[in-house]
Amino acid sequence: MTTHSTHKRAAFWSELRMICHRARQVWHMVPGSHKWAFGGASLLMAITSISAVCVSVTLGKLVDDMSSGVHQQVSREELLWTAGLLLGIIAGLVLMREVFNVLRRYLVENTCTRLDKLLSVKVVSHLLKVDLGSLTHEKVGALNGRIFRSVDGFMRFLRAGFLDFFPVIVTGLLALGVAFVKAPLIGVLMLGVIPASIALTARQLLSQKDIRLKLIRNREELDGTLVELLGGLDYVRVANTHGQEVKRFARAAESRRQTELRHHVAMALFGSARP
Repeated sequence: MTTHSTHKRAAFWSELRMICHRARQVWHMVPGSHKWAFGGASLLMAITSISAVCVSVTLGKLVDDMSSGVHQQVSREELLWTAGLLLGIIAGLVLMREVFNVLRRYLVENTCTRLDKLLSVKVVSHLLKVDLGSLTHEKVGALNGRIFRSVDGFMRFLRAGFLDFFPVIVTGLLALGVAFVKAPLIGVLMLGVIPASIALTARQLLSQKDIRLKLIRNREELDGTLVELLGGLDYVRVANTHGQEVKRFARAAESRRQTELRHHVAMALFGSARP
């Protein structure tokens, strides 16, 4: 049991080191002008996170003021004035948060689409200069799918970082800091959720990585098979092997469907279990 747990921890840290290494590689390949754009998105991200935390703090103040006002028998007009003022502040903060959130998403998506175009053109440019002999070992369809899925993976890494990962981290850290300042006990309870979330994420990474890679390779194989079939379509018709080829492709597609379904069910279970 101890050896198994040690192996799982070593695998998790190895996976984490690989993610950090890939992040450095991706960031190194981003041109300088685009890095400035992502820096602006990070600034907007910080403003959005501060606004989100301020909304929660103001909402708590609204509840506290209403509760204390009722106990102190404050007049109805004064309670309505206080509630209206705080609700107006909350509305302004929510509006500011959403405006900056839209600006951040636009900045990230605009930069990512520009990078997508730049990398796709660069890859095709290199491909036209490569030694043709090295392409004979690959299916043309599989190679085409692998090239553009690699570019798509590059862009997905950046989008996941600046649209999903970093905003949650910044907002969580700010909320944790405010909780420790205003109610240390609640802050400790919130801090206790982090190890459980990390453990579930580690389990998810280790259990789903091989399935994701298998799905990617399976898709490349399907692309390559389809392109080869289209290239040899005359032979298939002359040999009257249409039925056999369709059945072979259907078996491969069904195998991928079952694997993908199990993967999505596992991801849903991990998502529901995460705090």
